Amino acid sequence: MAGDAPGVFLHIGAMKTGTKYLQNLMEANADSLADAGYLFPVDGGWGEQVLATREVLHMTGDPRVRRRAEGSWQRLVDRMRNYDGNASVVSMEFLSFARRPGIERIMSSLEGVDTHIVLTVRDATRVIPAQWQTSVRNGHTEAWRDFAEQVMAGPESESDGYKVFRRAQDVESILERWLQFVPADHVHVVTVPPSSAPRTLLWERFASVLGVDPAACAKPPPTNNESIGQASAGLVRLVNLELGDITVSERSTVKTELANRILAMRVSEEPRARTSRALREFAAHANQQSRDAIASTGVDLVGDLGDLPVVAAHPPDEGPDELRMPTNDEYLEAAAFAIPHLHAVVDKRARRLRKKAVAVDDVLDRLPPPTETKPSRWADAADPLDAAVKELTAVVRVAIDLQQRIYALQDGKPIATG
Repeated sequence: MAGDAPGVFLHIGAMKTGTKYLQNLMEANADSLADAGYLFPVDGGWGEQVLATREVLHMTGDPRVRRRAEGSWQRLVDRMRNYDGNASVVSMEFLSFARRPGIERIMSSLEGVDTHIVLTVRDATRVIPAQWQTSVRNGHTEAWRDFAEQVMAGPESESDGYKVFRRAQDVESILERWLQFVPADHVHVVTVPPSSAPRTLLWERFASVLGVDPAACAKPPPTNNESIGQASAGLVRLVNLELGDITVSERSTVKTELANRILAMRVSEEPRARTSRALREFAAHANQQSRDAIASTGVDLVGDLGDLPVVAAHPPDEGPDELRMPTNDEYLEAAAFAIPHLHAVVDKRARRLRKKAVAVDDVLDRLPPPTETKPSRWADAADPLDAAVKELTAVVRVAIDLQQRIYALQDGKPIATG
C-alpha cells in the first residue's frame, strides 16, 4: 500500500492499542526492515522518536527533556527525507494528541513527502483499564473506581479521567484533525484483534499498510509493554500522592523501575482492574462512535469493525456490579515485594556514581535500612499501609536523586550535593 518512494508512515497511536508491541517489534527487527527497504529510525533507541515527537508537539516542559530534544524533529525529518529505500516509519502514540498547530508543523516539515497516517484502534472495554494504569504510571492519582466513574460521567464532568480517555481515544476527533491535512486514502485505520487472536495478527495488518512482508519482523521483541496488577497500580498511585509534582525525568524511576520492571513481575499474582456492567455498556457505546467515525470518513480500514464490539458482554457468573478495589493486605504484599528490588536499583546507581568519583553518601543517608521486607513488618504501625507507602516512597526518592546525579554527569553539569 506504500506510495512512491521515499514515503513516510506516521503511526500516531492511539494509546493502549498495541503501540508498544509494534514499536518493540520494529526496533528489534530494524536491520531486517532496512534490508526490505524500510527505515525505522532507532540508532539511538526508540527514545529518539519520543524526543522528536515531544519537540514538534511542544511537550518539553521538563528542562532536561527540552535540552535533549532540541533539533531532534528536524534531524528525524532530514534522515527520512534522505533515505533511499521504500519508506520510513515513525511510531509514537503522542501524535494522536496533536492539535491543529502541531499537525501543521509536522506536515509542513514533510512537505513534498508522500505521507501516510496509521491509526490503531482497540475495543474500549480493554482500553479503559489500560489507560487508568498508564495514567497512574505517568503520575496521576485517581483510584480505579474514581477514574472509571469520571470516564463514564462524560464531557459534562470536566474530569481528569474523561479528559484522559477522550484525549487518546476519541477516534472521531483524531481522524477529523488529521484529515484536514492528509487525504482519506492516505489515512489507514488498523483494528486491534481480540485477545483470542494470534498476537502476530496485529503486526500482519500493520505490515500490509506499509507494504512490507510480515516476515521482515520475524525476531520477537525482547519486551512488551509490561502490565501490572490492580494492587500494584494502586500502590504506584499512593506513591504518586506522597511524591507530589515531579518532572518527567524524575518520573522515569517510578514508571520504568518501580512499575514496569519491579511490580510487573507480580502481574500473574494479582487480579487486574475489573470492569463493571455500566463501564462495559459505556465502552460498547464508545466503540459504536468509533465505528461510525471510521465508516463515515472513507479512510482505509484494515481489519474488522467487529473488533470493536457494540454489544457489551456480561459474564453469566458476574458478581456485584461494582469496581473492586484492592485490600490493604494486597497493597502491603506489593510494597513488601517492591522495596528490596528498589534497594537493588539504588545500589546499582550508587556504584555507578562512585566509579565516577561522585559523592553519594549524603543521599544514601536518607535510605531506610534494607532489611528483609515482609508485610508483617508494618503490623504495629498505627496505619500499616501508610507506613509501607512512606517507606517505599523514601526509597523511591533516594533512587530519583541518584538518577538525577547520573543525568547531571551525562550532561556535563555541576552535581549539587549536601
